[in-house]
Amino acid sequence: MLARDDYQADYIVRYAPKMDLQTFSIDMYQKNVLHAIAFDKSAQVETQEHWKNQNFRVIGTLCFSLAVMIGHKKIPLIKKIEKPWKKFFWKAGVFFIPMGLVAGLGDVGNQVLVAKQYQNIFPQYQKFKCNGDVKELNPNVQIYHLE
Repeated sequence: MLARDDYQADYIVRYAPKMDLQTFSIDMYQKNVLHAIAFDKSAQVETQEHWKNQNFRVIGTLCFSLAVMIGHKKIPLIKKIEKPWKKFFWKAGVFFIPMGLVAGLGDVGNQVLVAKQYQNIFPQYQKFKCNGDVKELNPNVQIYHLE
């Protein structure tokens, strides 16, 4: 290894790393699979149930929007719309407004879930960020060295 490749992090990065909610979310869910190591079984089950329910909500909203778009001729006030542009904008509104609402509610649910997990695991997460040792998140983790 060359001298230029040896990165010595400065004092701030080593001794005062970022430990805010956004960094927690990135560390646990986006960059790594730390959520599988850090959380206990009940938190993992809660997270999986949340994601599964969110998928069901999105699929249900999509089916509802498509059903209304297909069956709009049977709705009394809607079947009177005759101009093509009005029909187009009405169909686009029926499709995108519920999808946007469900997506927004899903994002709020995700943020609430991550904030609750952040509060529960913050002391271990703080030690992990300062030391860089995965065992700080969960002492029961076994690390195997493959050589």
